[in-house]
Amino acid sequence: MGPVIEVIDVHKQYNNGIVANKKINLCINEGEIFGIFGPNGAGKTTLIKQITTLIRPTSGRIKLLNRFIDQYPAVAVNNIAYLGQTASAFNAYRFDEIILHAGILRGLNKNEAIKQTDYLINRFKLDSKRKRLRYQLSGGERKMSMILATFIGYKPILILDEPTNELDPAYRAMVWEYLLEHNEVNNTTIILVTHNVLEAENVVNRVAIIDQGEVCALGTLGELKSQISDEVKIIATLKKEVCLSKLKYSIKKIQKNKYSILSNTRDMPNVFDSMVDHIGLHNIDDFRISTPTLEDVYTKLTRRDWHD
Repeated sequence: MGPVIEVIDVHKQYNNGIVANKKINLCINEGEIFGIFGPNGAGKTTLIKQITTLIRPTSGRIKLLNRFIDQYPAVAVNNIAYLGQTASAFNAYRFDEIILHAGILRGLNKNEAIKQTDYLINRFKLDSKRKRLRYQLSGGERKMSMILATFIGYKPILILDEPTNELDPAYRAMVWEYLLEHNEVNNTTIILVTHNVLEAENVVNRVAIIDQGEVCALGTLGELKSQISDEVKIIATLKKEVCLSKLKYSIKKIQKNKYSILSNTRDMPNVFDSMVDHIGLHNIDDFRISTPTLEDVYTKLTRRDWHD
């Protein structure tokens, strides 16, 4: 399978002087589920908007299906379905009208657009919302209307920017199930842009981690996690507030009474014993050990916390 998208030395600087992307190079293959991960403000959305031709790079070029999109912008329009983070329009449209019109704009005839609209609404169990105006819907239902409008027309490339924000667990599961099915059956190339890596780790094949406009890591999940493969994370929830500063380990407070401790595999028993000696087993409400996440890879590479 060859590349469908090639990003070549793409640099984007806005008129106010802010540099959003710095000489980014990426190659995304046909049929791949590719993750573009990074904290808020890292430059992910700017990169995606350049791939979809919504904005132009300051320098560098982008190839889509072996054509430079600055010369052939229609190749992006004809092959990409893009879900942005927000959509403030369409408030006067019904739920089903949003999906239907998206299908017609993508070139479907009316009968086929109606057929696909009905299928998607039934598939996602949203028939009761069909005739409601967008402003009458909850935040999650409004997001689902835009997700289904992205799915209609079956484009070979899906680019989804924070697709599951605002969705409840049931809708999230249905969206992931649909995407995995489409990827397997139709060889759809899916680009997933998110800062919620814990949720997305289960579906992506390869990942680019972007930090301050640059690609700081690129590879499969296994390749990236192997960089800290000798480490584990201990998550401890305590029954009361306890000072852990005396413990000589890398401790981070996640929330009130909840801490993470990064340790190498060999030292893990000593870490647990030290914590029990310091606070007492009876003061531990919950305790678990997890393997490294992409957030941990990011912290290791940049020496900054993901959420900072």
